[in-house]
Amino acid sequence: MKTTKLLWCALSAIVLAASVLTACDDDEMYDVGAPDDLQDRIDAAAAELLRQQEIADSLANLEANQLLARMSDDLYQVGATDNTTGFWGDFSKYYPLETVDDTVYVKFKNYTGGANVWCNWLIVCTTAETRDSDLGYDLGYIEYFVWRADNYSNFAWGYDDRTGTSDWNTANDGDTHAAQQTTNYDDMATENSDYDDYMEIMNGADCTAKITRGYDTIYVDMTMEGISGTTLTKSIWHYVPGISGDPLFIFFSIENCHLVFYKTLNDPLDYYIPENDIDDNYYSGSVDEVESSSSSSSSGNYRVDVVAYVDGADGGEYTYSYYYEGLPSVGFSTFITHEESYLTFNPDSTYYCSYGDIDNSEYWEYPYSEETTIGETDYSTGWWASFSEYAIMTGESYFRWYFQNYSDAVNNWDNWLLVLTNGKKRDTSGYSEYLVLRCDNYGWGTYYDGDNLSNDYNWDDFTAI
Repeated sequence: MKTTKLLWCALSAIVLAASVLTACDDDEMYDVGAPDDLQDRIDAAAAELLRQQEIADSLANLEANQLLARMSDDLYQVGATDNTTGFWGDFSKYYPLETVDDTVYVKFKNYTGGANVWCNWLIVCTTAETRDSDLGYDLGYIEYFVWRADNYSNFAWGYDDRTGTSDWNTANDGDTHAAQQTTNYDDMATENSDYDDYMEIMNGADCTAKITRGYDTIYVDMTMEGISGTTLTKSIWHYVPGISGDPLFIFFSIENCHLVFYKTLNDPLDYYIPENDIDDNYYSGSVDEVESSSSSSSSGNYRVDVVAYVDGADGGEYTYSYYYEGLPSVGFSTFITHEESYLTFNPDSTYYCSYGDIDNSEYWEYPYSEETTIGETDYSTGWWASFSEYAIMTGESYFRWYFQNYSDAVNNWDNWLLVLTNGKKRDTSGYSEYLVLRCDNYGWGTYYDGDNLSNDYNWDDFTAI
């Protein structure tokens, strides 16, 4: 069955509620003699599979949130900000994996110069020695694996044994070690002649690395979320007989890129501490994007539905709605702005969720911890000068904004506006407004169609309402 995603968005002048991305099914034809309830059975089975996936995704997110809550700040940069640092030219701190079941968990930003697919992070697992120091361990310095972010030829190498004699180098040609990784971007970073989409996502990507020890096996799970909201994943494992009792190190290096580390679950070792200045882009998310001629992440299969429920000052209740089908499958965000007005947000009733499971309240994000007003209360705030917090997410999503709207009542447009974007923040490279809806039945943007607007306003008294 064909599946169409749906982004649900409801808003209101007293209540601004919601955005959801869900699925719709086309009718299918079945052979004569099929059970009357066959479609119901198929739909029920599909719903159960979807529900099981939602549960798995929710548990994975909960585990990640629990780890994140335990992490401490550790801000430093690897590589020069202009991406001129060459291969093996700079290194992260060392993170120890001393015993079985130990986990290294770090977060960093990846910025690439865009020259080649391998101009991104690479991760290294070694014996408990530094590259240029003898710490007294028997094995000396051995690189069990060096694994690059891309999938291009010779993207990993290392040793299969504790003596450093059985070396290996892998490529995308069926090599045994190539089979030890899985990614969701196999076709995006394997040919250096066609990598625009991959490099655009990786430039400014927020990366999470989780490295865990088994007995004789090291497991790596990497998540890379682009500024657009598109998420790439890579998982690898490597088996070295007899290492279960050995302490190990993890560190990262680069080639013509730079990394800004900012969170760690572990206390890193101080054998090597980079001394680069921190890239200002780390704070803003703004990057000089790699030239891209196409975008594989835009398949146009999302639908947005927006509903504003307005409790008017006249005691009347009004509804204002909009829909559009065919939004791209990338990141989404919303925020509220206004003109010659001010808005007061309710912290308990303003929230959003991107896990497709709106019944599990622990997965809701609340952008405000207390009642918050945007705009000057004398109505002096002009056009595009004051904004709510961002709600940023990927995939199927639900947004709800709840606020009190105060207007100078001079013009119909002196009130709130809802903005739906591609997940990038204002004033950053690549920012795009998918949709801007003005409270008075007007709008614009890439996915705006005036014929899809409807309302039951009382226009005779609109400004007063």
